[in-house]
Parts: sequence; structure tokens; C-alpha cells
Amino acid sequence: MAFAAFIRGKWKIESTTPGADTGTGTATIDDGTWFIDWSGQDTWSGTWSLQGDRLALRVPEREPPQPIPAHPKT
Repeated sequence: MAFAAFIRGKWKIESTTPGADTGTGTATIDDGTWFIDWSGQDTWSGTWSLQGDRLALRVPEREPPQPIPAHPKT
């Protein structure tokens, strides 16, 4: 599967909230699983699958994500 081969690995990510706070982390993607290590926060984890032309991401309900850690504005 070409998509799985492309996405697998470690990715540096940055996310911006509606309030303009940003957080950075590292996403690790493997066969059907993903983890995001946010700087200074708990790790988010879940599963992924490609269903036709749609990417489905799942986060277990027992492990709700915490807010993205904000970096001070400069």
C-alpha cells in the first residue's frame, strides 16, 4: 500500500488553536497505529486505516486528548 509506506515514520508537527496558541510535537505513524508526543504533555494515541479514499483516525474514548500545550507568544 503506497499510502502506508509514505506516511509511516516520524513527523514534526505544529498545531494552532482557534485562540492562536500553538503547540509542537512529534507524530509516530506505524502500521495502523499513531502516537503524538506533545512537548510537556501526555502522549495521544490511536489507530488509523485507509477505507477506500478516506483516512479514518480513531482515538480511544477512555483516553481523551488533553489540550495542546501552548508556547508563549513572542
